Amino acid sequence: MATLTTRSLHTRDRSWAAALVGNTFSSSRVVSRGVLHKTNSLPGLVAECDSKPVGLLQFRLDGHQYEVVILIVVRQRQSVGQTLLQALRPITAAAHCDRIWLVATNNNQTAQVF
Repeated sequence: MATLTTRSLHTRDRSWAAALVGNTFSSSRVVSRGVLHKTNSLPGLVAECDSKPVGLLQFRLDGHQYEVVILIVVRQRQSVGQTLLQALRPITAAAHCDRIWLVATNNNQTAQVF
């Protein structure tokens, strides 16, 4: 079985992340609850399987809460999304965050099941 790991999003990942976000959302800019996010400047986490990127989570701090702005999984049903969210927990704990949240659209049935 392949090993799934996570790490911080680095500068060298930005072109890959921008292409993934652009292909998924048709833009590198996304809106969540009326806020426009330029995803190329958001911090994030990368999930890798055998050193190949298979997932991206990008977030922003909003007061004492972290919003997951981007959660894209290349390989579904392999615990990539769950692993990325678990990797975010120590970051939020260090910031004394009281909540992690995300918004999914009504037509994203995969996200609703997740």
